[in-house]
Amino acid sequence: MIKFSGKKKYLIRARPKFIGYSNSDLLVIDNMEPRRVFFFSLGVILLGVGAVGAVLPVLPTTPLVIASAFCFGKSSKRAEKWVSRNRYFGSYINNYKTKKGVPQDVKIKSLIFLWVMLVASMLITNQGYLYILLTMVGIGVSAHILLLKTMVNPE
Repeated sequence: MIKFSGKKKYLIRARPKFIGYSNSDLLVIDNMEPRRVFFFSLGVILLGVGAVGAVLPVLPTTPLVIASAFCFGKSSKRAEKWVSRNRYFGSYINNYKTKKGVPQDVKIKSLIFLWVMLVASMLITNQGYLYILLTMVGIGVSAHILLLKTMVNPE
């Protein structure tokens, strides 16, 4: 309640729903149109699966992070800025947008991590058909990584 010159005036504020924080601002989805809510939700899901893909060698990280940036671009400029500036995922998006390629050390680390995790999975499961399946997956992912453009001069 606010008083102005002896008269009572009431200030009514709507409490918008929010789903998270972006630095110091709230991401408000209460007044978003359904198309933007769809793209925002899809972006969150793709980014989450991409984050899991950074740990599991079977899921691709880069295409999912790039797709999430696209979805955030269609829904929320604030979320797009956040994911583009994120210290874990920002380089994927910036390298893709500028068509610079993937740094050589990232390729080497990715291949080592991929094969260590695949061999560990093979040893843990100890199933003949999984040896063949995981080897095929490893060869396919390795080929994909090796065929990516290599960044000439990393910044």
